[in-house]
Amino acid sequence: MKRDNAKLVVFNRSGHTIYLGQQRRISGYRTPDDPPLPSADLDIPDDTPALDIVRAVDTVDGFRMVIRGPMVDVDLPTGEIAYCPTPSPIMAGAMMGDNGNAFGQLLALQAVTEKPGPLDSVCIAEYLERWREAGARIGRYLSGKITWEG
Repeated sequence: MKRDNAKLVVFNRSGHTIYLGQQRRISGYRTPDDPPLPSADLDIPDDTPALDIVRAVDTVDGFRMVIRGPMVDVDLPTGEIAYCPTPSPIMAGAMMGDNGNAFGQLLALQAVTEKPGPLDSVCIAEYLERWREAGARIGRYLSGKITWEG
């Protein structure tokens, strides 16, 4: 059986998400104090980044990152950003004019965000840096355990 390789492990209030690439993820209920471990079908290689946003989301900067920050695309090369294509002005106006249209609300946030916004995707390094600025803990797996910065 082929083992999946973790590319990023993120902890939030409801548990964890392991990003595998190619739009695949595994979610569960592990915590930073009891993190997921390599298994028969999952490899978490040394140097795999770990991101703990549990406390950061209670801060103003963390809340902004959740609402206005970009998504992570673990397959993007370092330094790359995948910008969301801008819809035509007519389509954008229609979507933003409908208060029940979630995409329209994100599009409105996208328009007032200086850095990559909520409809854009960034590489792992950029995602980690944005969360670091918002107060999240960053770590790396080494021999199946997480070593946290600082």
